[in-house]
Amino acid sequence: MTGIQSEATLEYNRTGYHHAFGQIRLSTRSIRAAVVSDLTPLRDLCQQLERVQAQAAALGLFVGNRDLLDCPNCKLFEDVTAEGLLITSRELATPPIDTGLRFSQVSSNTFQCPACAEVINLDEEVHGED
Repeated sequence: MTGIQSEATLEYNRTGYHHAFGQIRLSTRSIRAAVVSDLTPLRDLCQQLERVQAQAAALGLFVGNRDLLDCPNCKLFEDVTAEGLLITSRELATPPIDTGLRFSQVSSNTFQCPACAEVINLDEEVHGED
C-alpha cells in the first residue's frame, strides 16, 4: 500500500511499513495473534450464550434457534407461551392448552410428530427472504 494518509504517510516494502517516525514491522504471525486475542472476548461470550441456551432448552423454554413446527397430517403445532415455554397444541385457545407431546429431532432439519409420526423437514431459508 502506498499513500495511506493518517498522521504520517505509510509506505510498504518487503520489510514492513515505514512512516516518518520509524519502521513498523508487521508479520502474518503478529497480525494473526492480534486478531485472535481481539476475538477471545467474543468467542467467550458466544460460548456463554450457547450454555445459557442449552440450559433454557432443558427447562422447556424456546430459544428461537429454529422455526416452530406444524404437522400437516394431524394439525399438531408448536407454540410459545408468554412465559417463553414451548408447548404443543391442536387448536388455538387462550390460554393455550398444552398436549404435553413434543416433536422429536431426527436430524439437524428433520423432526417427527409425536402424535402421528409424520416426518417434518424444516426449510433452510432465512426468514424475510424469498
